[in-house]
Amino acid sequence: MSRYGLLLIGILMCSACGSDVESYSDSESRSSDKVAHASDDSSLESESVPATNNQVSESSKKDDSKEMQIVEVEDISEIIKNPVSAKPKPKEQTKVPKMSFQQESFDFGWVMEGDTVHHDFIFTNTGKSVLIISEARSTCGCTIPEWPKYPIEPGQTDTIKARFETKGKIGRQTKPITVIANTIPKNNVVKLVGVVDTPRN
Repeated sequence: MSRYGLLLIGILMCSACGSDVESYSDSESRSSDKVAHASDDSSLESESVPATNNQVSESSKKDDSKEMQIVEVEDISEIIKNPVSAKPKPKEQTKVPKMSFQQESFDFGWVMEGDTVHHDFIFTNTGKSVLIISEARSTCGCTIPEWPKYPIEPGQTDTIKARFETKGKIGRQTKPITVIANTIPKNNVVKLVGVVDTPRN
C-alpha cells in the first residue's frame, strides 16, 4: 500500500473517533442539565414547605382568636355570691326624654248623653333630650286626641288635647289615650273617666 493510502485511512479513523467523542459529550451535557433541573425543583419544593407551615400557623392563630371572648362583668361580687342567677346590669338610660303629666287620669264627673267632654293633659319633658311625639290614639272613634307635631325641648311644657263625644255612650266610661313618643317605654297612657247619663223629661 502506498504512503498516500495509509494517510487517508488514518484521517478517516480520526474523524470517526471525533464524532463519537462529541456524541458522548452531548449526552453527558444533557444528563447534567437534567440533574440541575431536578435539583432546582427540589429546592423550590423545600422553599414552599415553610410558607405552607406559616399559612397553617396563621390560620390556627385566627381560629384561636375567634374562640377567645372577653366577658365584661359589672359586679364581680354578685357573680361570686350567685354564680347561676347573676346577670349583667343594663346600662342606665341617662340621655332620653320623659313625659311627666300633671295628671294621668281626668274624671269629668256626670254628663248628659250628647255632651262633648274636653280636657287638656298638661305634661313636661323632664328628660335630658328632645321629646318627639309620633302619634296619639284611643280605643274608639268617640275619643279624639290632638298632640304637638313639633320637637319639645327638655324642660318645655305642652298639652295633649282630648275630646270625648258622648253620643251613644251610656253609663260608666273609661277612655284611655296612648301617646307614642321616643321615650322609654315608648307608650305613655292617660285616660278620661266619668259617667254618661241619659236626659230626663
